[in-house]
Amino acid sequence: MLCTSQELSKEQLRDENIIPVTKRAERPHYQDYDVKPTELYQAIEAKEWEFALVKLKEDPEQASVWIIRKESNNTEKVRWKMLPMHAAVIFKAPAKLIKALIAAFPPCIKMVDDIGMTPLHHGMKEGMDDEVMDILISNHPHALIDRDTKGMTPLDHTKSSAKPFRGAGLRAYTAAAVMCERERVTDELTKKYQAAIDNSEADKKITALANENEVLEGQLNASTAHLAKFMQTYGAMKSRVESLSSVLSIMVQEQDKILSMATQQQKDMAAAALVRERMMQAVAKQDDEMMSTAQQSRDVMKDIATKQKEYFQTVATDLAELFASQALRTKRTPTVEGSGKEIG
Repeated sequence: MLCTSQELSKEQLRDENIIPVTKRAERPHYQDYDVKPTELYQAIEAKEWEFALVKLKEDPEQASVWIIRKESNNTEKVRWKMLPMHAAVIFKAPAKLIKALIAAFPPCIKMVDDIGMTPLHHGMKEGMDDEVMDILISNHPHALIDRDTKGMTPLDHTKSSAKPFRGAGLRAYTAAAVMCERERVTDELTKKYQAAIDNSEADKKITALANENEVLEGQLNASTAHLAKFMQTYGAMKSRVESLSSVLSIMVQEQDKILSMATQQQKDMAAAALVRERMMQAVAKQDDEMMSTAQQSRDVMKDIATKQKEYFQTVATDLAELFASQALRTKRTPTVEGSGKEIG
């Protein structure tokens, strides 16, 4: 089982060497060692520990910046890379700076460099102080069994170290290793026990599932029969619906015809109304003309009557004058008695 700081005992969690997280840095990025390394890395390399603490306080995110160095004859190839934490362990920084680096960027204690080595790998190789070892192991016990690109654990690197285990460092390493191994064995036993329980439970579940399957098969058969009956009823209903759809289609066609006839009838009625209106207008106009003609006839007759009256009056007057004149002449002219002729 892999051990993490969250899995440590309460007593270990109270250990002063377990660093609380003060700030999480943003996603790490890279800076070239030969171009512009960070001020924090330069201070660590120069072993200016107090200056490094000041820079770390001013800009904690520098703890997450990878420092890389490229091959001089091939700038595309990385020669090495490491975080300030790796450099601090390599250059044997004091425990105070190690704690500050973990607080600024907690993942740094788990990260590996270009050859797969964690800070604990470097510490074991370089012969770090017992206090620094206790800090690294307390905050990341799993590093005890981490392997680098050569398949070596931190303990394997102690063989080439100029400073072998002793005192508190050995006790811390042993305690952490025993704890991890105990948890690993416990985890394996728990898994085996759980597997046995799971197998027993699986047998019970298989029996229960078989019984449930039998019940479900009965329900399925009943459902199949019901479905067949339903399909039969559905077929009859479908035929009926198709028949009704045909009738409905005919009715719709007839309705369309009736609507068309009604529309045409409305047009005809409108045309008849227009003709009737025009005829009435013509009759009214004719009546007006006849009345006007009758009035004119009456005026003409009246005028004729007036002129006849005047004519007759004139004729009567003329006749009266003529008769009067004739009578007067008769009185003045002597006649031959018996001859009936006027004299001379």
